[in-house]
Amino acid sequence: HTVAITVTNHPKNGPVFSGPHLEPWVCTTEDHGLGAPLDDDCDAETKTTWSYVSTDGSTKDLADPAALADDIATTTIDDVEVPFVIRTEQGVIDRGVYWIWVLDPEPSVDHEWSASAWNERLVYRFGGGCGTSYSQGAPLGAGIDIDLIGRGYALATNTLDTFQSNCNATLSAEAALMTREHFIEDYGVPEFTIGDGGSGGAIQQLLIAHNYPGLLDGLSPSVPFPDAISISGGVSDCGLLQEYYGTEFG
Repeated sequence: HTVAITVTNHPKNGPVFSGPHLEPWVCTTEDHGLGAPLDDDCDAETKTTWSYVSTDGSTKDLADPAALADDIATTTIDDVEVPFVIRTEQGVIDRGVYWIWVLDPEPSVDHEWSASAWNERLVYRFGGGCGTSYSQGAPLGAGIDIDLIGRGYALATNTLDTFQSNCNATLSAEAALMTREHFIEDYGVPEFTIGDGGSGGAIQQLLIAHNYPGLLDGLSPSVPFPDAISISGGVSDCGLLQEYYGTEFG
C-alpha cells in the first residue's frame, strides 16, 4: 500500500486558508518601529531587541546585550537564579505585525537564543474588541506579561490576532498558525500552546479551539462571548441608547 500527500509551502505573508487578501490594506510598520514597509504586503525587516527587569521593578532597555547592567534583577527557573533579560523579536507574518518575547539569560547578538530558561510553554495572546481597519492594526491588551516571562513562559502575538484590528476569526486563526510555526522553527516546539485574552480575545480562542483543533492546547479566556455576531445586536443597541440618553429627550 502507498499513500501520497502534497505539502504546499505558502508564502510568509499568506494566505494559507483565509482566502484572497483583504484590500485595501494599510501598513502600520512605522507605527511599530519597523520602518517603512518594503512592499505592498507591508513586509518589514525583522528586529530583535533586549530589555531587562531592574532591581527597582521597572523594565529598562538593554542597549548592549553583551554588557549586563549593574541593576539587573534575577528570576529563578528550576531552582536556578538567572538574569532577568527579555528578548523581543518583532517582524511581519501573514501581513500582520508579530511579537515574540522570551527570557534570555545569555543574551548576545552573536549567539543563538538559549532555551535553558524556557519552561517549554508558549502563551499566545489574543487582543480584544471587534472592528474593521483594513490594515495591519495594533495590539489591544495583548502585550508582554513580565510575570509570565519571569516564570519561563514564551509569549507571542500578532496584530491580526487583535479583533479590534480585524474582526475575522478565520484570519485570526491563520495568523496564529503562521506565527506559531515561526516560533517552532526558530525557538523550539512547545509542549503546550496556551491561548490568553479577554472579550474579543476570548472569542478568538473559543472559535479557534472549535474550528481548528490542535492549534491551541489550552485556553484562558476572560470576559468570554461565544462569537461576535450573536452579541452585535446588544452592543449596537447600547451605542444607540447612549446617544439617546445624551440628548434632551433622554
